[in-house]
Amino acid sequence: MIEGVLVVRKPGPERDETLVGQPDPWRLLRRQQDRRRYLRIVTPRRTSREKPRVPRPADGIPRAAHPLLGSPATMTRTATNFPAARDVEEYFAHSCDLTMRGGVASAIVYPLAACGLAEHYVFRRIGGSSAGAVSAAATAAAELGRGAPDPQPAQRTRPGAYPPRAAQPTPARQPSV
Repeated sequence: MIEGVLVVRKPGPERDETLVGQPDPWRLLRRQQDRRRYLRIVTPRRTSREKPRVPRPADGIPRAAHPLLGSPATMTRTATNFPAARDVEEYFAHSCDLTMRGGVASAIVYPLAACGLAEHYVFRRIGGSSAGAVSAAATAAAELGRGAPDPQPAQRTRPGAYPPRAAQPTPARQPSV
């Protein structure tokens, strides 16, 4: 299969491949699920000859660990706060405000557009109207969770089983019959 292009195979003994010419949309969507794509922007700078390590999604990143994850107040120069010039330049170069308008077609396009922008920018202010507000809310939640650690896997239970004992009602709260 050619990178990102849909291939159609004809049934039969010859099995030659025909290129349809359009990108495989499912491959594109699967690539957007990789959280490491969105953590590359907050990779620590190289201080010596060692290669910078991309943060692991399972560990998460504290908000104070990188200047891009801080609030705008951290980049404001005051009498007690003197941010490094390089940090301020990087902050402005990689910050993005996002406004999404309403409409069904726009609501379909916005999630993938936001994923593409999130690889290069950190969203600061996100807003939207109508159907764009739904995409804006999802984008804001994803931006907030960018540095969050992966959740712990849920306990697996067999289908139809009761949840763990801690979730059962206490005798005082059981419904009376």
